[in-house]
Amino acid sequence: MDFCTRCDTRLILKTRSRTRLYCPRCEYEKELPEGNFLKNVFRAVKPFNSKVVVVDKDESNLRTLPTIRAYCQKCGGNRAETWTMATGSEGISDIIFYRCVSCGYTWRELG
Repeated sequence: MDFCTRCDTRLILKTRSRTRLYCPRCEYEKELPEGNFLKNVFRAVKPFNSKVVVVDKDESNLRTLPTIRAYCQKCGGNRAETWTMATGSEGISDIIFYRCVSCGYTWRELG
């Protein structure tokens, strides 16, 4: 760990065109000495590659929320999925959401 000679801030490792130590406060730069293990370790780390998950149409239709008997005012259906969400305020408790299984209409009630 190295510190800036100008402002005593901890230097961070920065790699753009070349690997060097950089001060985020005063923008002082210091080259890493040859044979420094940080330079070798930093180059060996591979960039993070996130994986993209493709959801098939059959899998997107899976129903994982609990269903209850609830009347839908839009289509007249009597089955709905339900879930709750906390509001974080003291005056209001959780909000209860409902989604009609037949038409997909979503409504909410204060708990």
